[in-house]
Amino acid sequence: GARGAPLAAGSCGVHTGNPAFDPTASSTCTKIQCGADDCHGGNSNCRGGGGDCRYSKSYAEQSTAAGTLVKDVIHLGDALGDLEFVFGCTTEESGTIKSQQADGLMGMGKGADSLPIQLATRHSLAKVFSLCYGS
Repeated sequence: GARGAPLAAGSCGVHTGNPAFDPTASSTCTKIQCGADDCHGGNSNCRGGGGDCRYSKSYAEQSTAAGTLVKDVIHLGDALGDLEFVFGCTTEESGTIKSQQADGLMGMGKGADSLPIQLATRHSLAKVFSLCYGS
């Protein structure tokens, strides 16, 4: 499963869902730089210690995704409002992930880059998370 939250951005894959996330269209989106605290998991991809923090992920069915880490604001309902969230802005894909209709993955694991852990550490929320699907 996905630990982080990579989203399709730019010209990656042949997605048939929503348009790709465009970080330049968001007034609150910023790229994470190498050496920054938010460059968790990406520091091994930082060449020479500078530039954009890159990430790469491999999945069980042999798909891969890679791109840059960014920070933006997500809205989680009226109770929580707008919260900062670091996620992967995917620009390269291979395998079945490249042709599937889904335009992103939401990491729900225990890694530092997952949504529940970021909510807990960044916003002092409990380390629990539930998701209800409507009909």
